[in-house]
Amino acid sequence: MSEIRADARTPSFFDLYSRGEASPDDIDEHVGRWHDTYSKLPKYPPLHEYLGLSREEYEVWLYDPFALPYILQARRSGSDLVEIMAARYEELRAANREADGTILFSLGNWLKAHSRH
Repeated sequence: MSEIRADARTPSFFDLYSRGEASPDDIDEHVGRWHDTYSKLPKYPPLHEYLGLSREEYEVWLYDPFALPYILQARRSGSDLVEIMAARYEELRAANREADGTILFSLGNWLKAHSRH
């Protein structure tokens, strides 16, 4: 994956997260930094690249803000992100928490769009 940043020596959010140097909550600060840095420039890196995520990983994070550990799991194990997120979806369904309704809806639609069948 190509990562485009203002300073190529600066690690992306996901680099920091995967090394335990950033928490999932820190992603909002990085998103804000991207907006502050690139909002007035005619050419800028896509947000997903700036964060160190693939487009697919970024979509998952948008639909499930608690997905970063699952994305990391997929990368570290070399597993298919769709399969990992399908298992997460089933766990959320089984838990049957009202608070997970939006995530279930969004993640379910993402899984349908990325079905490999």
